[in-house]
Amino acid sequence: IASIAFGLDEPVLDGNVVRVLARLFRIPGDPARTVVRNRLLQEAKLLASCGKAAAINQALMDLGARVCLPRSPRCRKCPLEAECDAHHAGEEGVYPQRRARKAVPHIDVVAGIIWNCVPFAPDARLLIAKREADDMLGGLWEFPGGRVEEGESHEEALIRELQEELSIDVDVIEPFMKLDHAYTHFRMTLHAYHCQHTGGEPRAIECADWTWVDLNDVDAFALSTADRRILAALQKRGDSA
Repeated sequence: IASIAFGLDEPVLDGNVVRVLARLFRIPGDPARTVVRNRLLQEAKLLASCGKAAAINQALMDLGARVCLPRSPRCRKCPLEAECDAHHAGEEGVYPQRRARKAVPHIDVVAGIIWNCVPFAPDARLLIAKREADDMLGGLWEFPGGRVEEGESHEEALIRELQEELSIDVDVIEPFMKLDHAYTHFRMTLHAYHCQHTGGEPRAIECADWTWVDLNDVDAFALSTADRRILAALQKRGDSA
């Protein structure tokens, strides 16, 4: 705005310009780092200080958008090919340098759709639990369960988790559904199983609360996105039962 609208000798440093300058001057390091960004800004200021900042800024942005592409740059069509240090070194694809992204961890989680009797029977009730306030998604209700540990089957993990969380015994009847869900720092695959309560009065050991509820009344409870997907599938199955 300063250069194009008001004629000021101010540089621009958007993503396209960062790429052009990093290749043109073969500037090492991740542009997200302050020291690298300052070097890029310094080069951009030098280019914009000749009284033609508006034209230069527009040219750099267009060059990055149309020629100096992130992948497969069109170096033979570039008017700066002869001056580009990265091109001379055959390292166009190396710049701008980025930190390698850490692999996003993946976990398997099991959830119990716990019935007090035969699933979907007229008098059937579901056991849901409320997450503790300091847990991730604290305060929300869920179909209880937890993480599958190394060496465990899904059924073994579910039986263990329900004992630890609610002090109950269940028969794991059958798989109901599997869904993938992504959070900021990890991804999970949630495996939901129909279960029947076989023993033990539920106790809030590793949860804030629990309750038995009719399938059609679960909507009244605040659930996570993943648990709402399970509920929607259950209600659809219940309607057709």
